[in-house]
Amino acid sequence: MIRSKWRPGLMAWLVIGGLVLISMSVFLGGNDLWSAQKVWHYFNPYYWPLWYAVNFWLIFIGLLAASLLRNWSTFCKNTPLERYQIFAWAFTFIAVFIVFFINSTLLSASRIYLGRFVFYTRDFFYDDIYKAFYVGPLVEFMSGTITWRLIITPATGLLFIFCLLRFASKKKRKVP
Repeated sequence: MIRSKWRPGLMAWLVIGGLVLISMSVFLGGNDLWSAQKVWHYFNPYYWPLWYAVNFWLIFIGLLAASLLRNWSTFCKNTPLERYQIFAWAFTFIAVFIVFFINSTLLSASRIYLGRFVFYTRDFFYDDIYKAFYVGPLVEFMSGTITWRLIITPATGLLFIFCLLRFASKKKRKVP
């Protein structure tokens, strides 16, 4: 008789598969559209309470950090075991700060300014660069107008290809 050791990851996949089968039975089980909308309502993270999302992101980041520390052999070899506690405390401090920043009423003005900066930066790149220099000239070309901005798209593509080729040629190759 062959015995294998228990793997907790297998149990997690079994639970996830069971949840998928239960949720799919709602969609394939009948013509009740309301039940399907109700299930999708609870799957949509937009309707979750904020502390659900914060906890799920912290769990995800913690699992990602743990797997990186476990599988990242060069980091593990070069870092003594005494420093892992420092990394754990730093991660805990960052996680507590993020939760405090998101949920605190004291930092609401800071959240607003950070949101404005993020949205302004995104809108700047999308509206003032992408639309003005890439989409706009193509729309003008399709309507019959040729401008100097039409050269920007192929020039950017050629510059990107040139940078990739230069990076690939300068990269050191391992000799077998």
